[in-house]
Amino acid sequence: MLGQVVRTHKPALRHFAIENIDGKVEGVEARCDSDRLIAPVNSQQAWSMPNAWGDGEVFDFGEDEATLASEKSPADREDTMLGADAIARSNALD
Repeated sequence: MLGQVVRTHKPALRHFAIENIDGKVEGVEARCDSDRLIAPVNSQQAWSMPNAWGDGEVFDFGEDEATLASEKSPADREDTMLGADAIARSNALD
């Protein structure tokens, strides 16, 4: 189970990354209309929310004092869509 929510945001783009992490950030969860992804945070990784998932919101989990930068397009890095380190993917939302 992930810790407390550090930040909630709606990414401007369907591809997003987390950067400039300061403190302990444990994971990221994208919750969309029809699907969800949960993965550990790695500043070298980017994720995608396919259009078929519908509208989505991203939750970053970690310690209270943790800070991180807003998402940006990972155009210049290798994109990982539901990579091997994703913890969970579910078509049924709780």
